[in-house]
Formats: sequence, structure tokens, C-alpha cells
Amino acid sequence: MKRKLISVAGVLIAGSLLFSACGSDSGTTASETQSSSSGTSAQASGTSGEKSYFKKYDEPITLTTHAVVGADTMYQDGGTAENNAWTQWQKEHLGIIWKLKWVAPDGATDQQKLDLAFASGDLPDVISPTKEQLAKYVAEDQILPLNNLIEDYASPLIKWAIEEAKERTKGSLFLPFTKAGQIYGFPVMKELMDYYNTNFIRDDILNQMGIAVPKTLAEYENVLEKYHQQYPKGYGLGMDNTLSAQAIPMAAYKAYPKHWVKTGNGEIVYGSIQPEAREALVKLAEWYKKGYIDPEFAVKDNSKLQEDVVQGNILTYYGHWASIAAPFNGMWSKVSGSNVTCMPNLTGEDGKTGVMANPWFDGSRAITKACRNPEAVMYLLNENWDSFYRNYTDLREKMKTEYGYEFKYPVTEERKPLNVDQVARDYPGAAQPRQLWKYDYPADLEGCGFMNSFYTHYTVLFGFTGGPVSIANGALASMADAVNKNDTSVLIGEGKNMYAEWTNTNPKMLTTFASTYNYWSEFEKTDEFSADAFSGAATPTMTEKKQYLDKLELETYTRIIMGSLPITAFDEFVQNWKKNGGDQITKEVNEWAKGL
Repeated sequence: MKRKLISVAGVLIAGSLLFSACGSDSGTTASETQSSSSGTSAQASGTSGEKSYFKKYDEPITLTTHAVVGADTMYQDGGTAENNAWTQWQKEHLGIIWKLKWVAPDGATDQQKLDLAFASGDLPDVISPTKEQLAKYVAEDQILPLNNLIEDYASPLIKWAIEEAKERTKGSLFLPFTKAGQIYGFPVMKELMDYYNTNFIRDDILNQMGIAVPKTLAEYENVLEKYHQQYPKGYGLGMDNTLSAQAIPMAAYKAYPKHWVKTGNGEIVYGSIQPEAREALVKLAEWYKKGYIDPEFAVKDNSKLQEDVVQGNILTYYGHWASIAAPFNGMWSKVSGSNVTCMPNLTGEDGKTGVMANPWFDGSRAITKACRNPEAVMYLLNENWDSFYRNYTDLREKMKTEYGYEFKYPVTEERKPLNVDQVARDYPGAAQPRQLWKYDYPADLEGCGFMNSFYTHYTVLFGFTGGPVSIANGALASMADAVNKNDTSVLIGEGKNMYAEWTNTNPKMLTTFASTYNYWSEFEKTDEFSADAFSGAATPTMTEKKQYLDKLELETYTRIIMGSLPITAFDEFVQNWKKNGGDQITKEVNEWAKGL
């Protein structure tokens, strides 16, 4: 998708502000606003047919929210989280005034304050709850369902993004926030790549051994044997005390430890106690006995495993794509000629593999029933996305031809900040100096992402946030594309800066990342990739028993792999898991599913 000049620098900052808002001091009700939304106060552009998806309130409304403001957050011209160029613009152009009920220094404090507000009956109008908090507030009838709000007020751009996200998340987009068919939270959508772990393998060693990157369990086992023979001081499968790398062989058995799996009859069962996991443990125990796994893995955390990777003593490492920075960048510097690529999820004897993702988008924004103008949140989301994605020319054409939707904001040339040097001089130790950069966009072109002040990106917006899944992390996609085509002209936004930085640090970061992105962008579309069947808040028995059951599972799996327990101990573990709360948890999980 072509995107012209928009910088996504703010998107890649770790969201020092995560705002949410809604509420009103005016007497306008949601139904009254709906009936007048296409009247004279609604702006004429950003339409589909005769319907407008934008509104300026003639009589300003006041919206309440809460915020997390980190210690490294800076505002221009004496601004604050509540009063800055972004909130001032919204008051002037949208008729929305923001009030923060509190500002917290971190997420934990923010959650505590949210629970205190709930207990005292003084929740803000739109909140950023955890899944557990949201479930509790829904049970007490404090949260407004979003179904009608989305249907009546969301623009075609928003609705398209929702449907696309549902498809790419195997239908699970809203499941963590749904009860009895009602949606109570709007997920913070982003690129799905952040939710996947990759099998990384040293392809320089494979080349030395004259072996291709393995695709099947049998091929991988042959690689482990050859590696152990030729590199007796190394370990073929990098394992730490969390056992996360067990996912590599588990995939070939279609085993899903730590996940909830829907069976053919519709029942949801716990993956760690299924026969497929038992089979995979037999194989892991064999590999441990043959020396393919570090005999001290049970006392090594991931930092210790990474040290082994840096020393060049690990063939296969299981981790997030950001492993290109650590541990691989250290290994490339220390081990001459070392190289890493993505190894496919291994297939079993039937030629199939099975990988399950953790629930996507477990963060959300919710509107409380105290909100007198809930439609304002959707109007704001329409406004923000129309502006922020105004330069995605392919998206503009898709919206026009397939949905009859014309963007409100025109394609706009990105302007460079005016005061970069001055900010660098005045704030030499600033962690995020771009927060103080200023621009000179014409007033009639200003909008989300094109403001003359930094705080206008969708990671730091009031109201609902996130972005269309397919383009939420377009910078990373463009970097993979640039590597594949050997053409930097396809780079977009922050991808240009990251590409240059990674090239200067170590070009292998780019090639390794591209191998990962290429694989997952295709694999996630297959039916061998599924979503965890349970994505709700912790059930009552989970809260009481899960910590003990997780400990029991980890100890049993570890001792079976190390050979200090026979495989029959798995059967005993299953029975203990069931009678010590597992059966009740399974019942609660299935009840949750029936209540969706």
C-alpha cells in the first residue's frame, strides 16, 4: 500500500500517554445527537452518500477520562496532559472539552485508581481497563455496549478495519470484551506480528553441514543429530526454565500447551493435558537424553540462554522478532560469519503443523454508562483515522470504489519539523525530543498526524485508539518489502529511519527480520494457525488455583524432559490437575464461551 510521507515516529514510541474519554455536561442525549448528526452542525466532507461521519458540537461538551503520563513526557509551551495543542484543537474544531479525573505515573497506579473510582461510583466516561476490570464493571452494569454505537456512527473506514481485523484474528477480535453478544470494549488494534514468536536457526551452520533449513520434525531431528556430532559443545535446541522453546516440537504434534483448544464437538479443553502434549514430551525427553538440550536448562532464565546464544553455542532459538536486537546482534558481533534465519513451524508425519496464538488485543477502551454523549467517541475515531491515514492512496481508492466513502482530509505533503536543532540544544538529555518538535501545517489541513504539535498520534489520543491491522505497522512491512526487492523506495514513514539505523548497526538485522516477516505474513492466513479458544478475564477458580496448577505443570514437564520422571507421570499430572481445580476451570471456560 502506498503511503506518502507520513511519519509514524509517534506510533513506535512506547505510548507514554494512553488516554480515553467520553462524557458531557450538555443536555444532548445520544438519540438526539443521532437524529441531528447529518444536520447543519455536521461537516460536509467525509461522507458516504448523504451520511456524514463527522460532527462539531455547536454547544461544547465536556468529556472525562484518565491518563498515564510517564516521567519522560514533555509538553510544548507549558502544556499539560489536559491542556495542550491537541486538546485545544479539538475544543475549537470539534466542540469537545477534555477533563482528566486523574493522571497516573504508571499503568499499575492507573489501574488502582480506576478500581477506586469504580468502588466510589465515580468512573470516568471512557476508561482503559484490564480484561479483569472490564468483566467486573460489566457485571455491575457500569459499561455501555458498543454494538449500536459502531453500527450507527462508525465510518466505512472504521467498519472495514473491524471486519479485516476479525478475519485476521480468526474471528476473535472482540471476544475478550464480549458477553451475551454485546461488545463492551473497543480493542487497541495493532500489527499482529507483535503476538508471534519465531523459530530462529543458525543457517550459517546449516550451510557448513550442507543441510537445508528443516521443515519437518524428522528433518529437524536429523539437523540436531548432525549438529551434536559436529558441535559437541553446543546445544541444538535453546531451552530455558520457562520451557517456551517446547513450542518448536509441539507444533508438529498439534499440541498446544498453555492454550485452550476447541474440540470437534465444540467443547473447550486445556492443551497441556492432552495426549498430543504427552507425545511431544516423549520426544523432548529423547532429545535431552541425547544431549541436544542443555542439561542445566532448568536453572537458566532467558537472560542466561541469551548469553549462550551470543557465545554461538545455540543452534535454534525461539523468540520474538525483536530478537534481532538481542541476543542476535551480540552474536553477530562476537561470532564471525554467524547468520540467522526463520525456520518454518515444523510439520509432523501427516505433513501438518499446528500453532496457536495468544489472545490478540487484550487491551481495550470502554465507555461507561455515565457517558451522556457516547457517539462523540466514535465521531472522534472517524476524525482521527480519516486524517491519520489520509495519505494511504490505495486505501483511499478502496474506500471510494468499494464503500462509496470519500475521505474528508486531502492527501497532504508531510512537513519537516522546524525546531529539531533548537530542541537538541535546549534538551540534550531528552529521551523523546520529538515530543517538542513543531511544524507549520496550514490551519485548514491540520488533523490527527498532521498537527503543529506532537501529541496527535493514535498511540496518545483521547478516545478509542489503535489502527487498521493491515497497516498499523506498515513501517515494518515496508522494511521487509525493501529487503525482498532490494529497493528502498518502497520504505514508508518510520521504516525509512529504522532501515537506515539497522543497516548502520548490522545489515543482518534486516535480512533476519525480513525472513521472519515473510513467513508469518503468509502462515497467519492458513488453517494451521488458530486462536486460543479462551480470551476472557480470569475465571474465579483461575484466580484461586491457576498459580498452583501452573507450578505443577512446569515442574512435571521439566522433570519428564530431564528424565527424573517417567512419561507415565504425565498421566498422574493430568489427574492432579483435574481434581485440584482444573475441571472447575474447564467448566468455567466453557460457560464463558456459551455466554458470548
